[in-house]
Amino acid sequence: MIKIVWISDPHLQRVGRIDGLDPSMRLKTALEYENAHYADADMLVISGDLAGHDPEEYRALQKVL
Repeated sequence: MIKIVWISDPHLQRVGRIDGLDPSMRLKTALEYENAHYADADMLVISGDLAGHDPEEYRALQKVL
């Protein structure tokens, strides 16, 4: 059986918070959790709204990943 971990809609942004939460920190925390508890997964899929429309947000996403 293949084990897939799926993270959806991280909405990474350079500045500001969403509902009082830092999207970058939440994504980092999710990735740390995945690495600690599902290191044996065959694949990690991140889908949905990864970032906004600012190219800098995608560069920031690249650094996190």
